Amino acid sequence: MQLRREVYLLQKPYCAFLPHPFLAANVLRRASYVSLQSALSHYGMIPEHVPMVTSITGGRPEELQTAMGRFQFRHVQRGKFFGFREREIAPGQSVRMATPEKALADLLYLTVGSDRSDYLEELRLERPEGFDQGALVAAGEMMGSPKLKRAIARVLQRWEKEVMRETAID
Repeated sequence: MQLRREVYLLQKPYCAFLPHPFLAANVLRRASYVSLQSALSHYGMIPEHVPMVTSITGGRPEELQTAMGRFQFRHVQRGKFFGFREREIAPGQSVRMATPEKALADLLYLTVGSDRSDYLEELRLERPEGFDQGALVAAGEMMGSPKLKRAIARVLQRWEKEVMRETAID
C-alpha cells in the first residue's frame, strides 16, 4: 500500500504486524518527531483522543491523508528542533518522540493565544508522574518566546494551585 511517493507499507500476510502510526509519521517525514497533541495524549496529559498524528519538522509544514490516517507536520526553526528521543512505542518499534515537557512547550509555542487562561483551562492538562517542571522552563528559555514563557508560568501556577487544593482537602 502506498502512503506517499516512494513510501510503501506491506500488508498482511506479507508482514507480521502493522506499524504504529507514530512510526509511520517518522517514516513519512524523516526529519521529524512526534509531538504536540499526539505526544501529550500518549503521555496522558490531555484527556482527548487525537485522530491525527502531529509532528514537528524543521522543513516545510505539510498535512497528509494516507491509508493509515492523517498526519500533520508543523514547522519550527532549526534552533527550536530539540527535546525528543527514541522511545519504544510498540514491541520492536522505536520512534522519535518529544519528551512530555517539550511536547507541551511545542504546543504552547505553536498555538495562537496559548498564554490565555481560558485556553489553558480548556486543555485540561494533567501532570504525569515524573514530569520535570525545570525541563519545561528550560525549553521555554531555549525557544525564547515571551508568549511561551507566559504560558508556561500560567501552567505551573495552575498546577501549584491544584496541589495546594489537594493538600488542603487531605
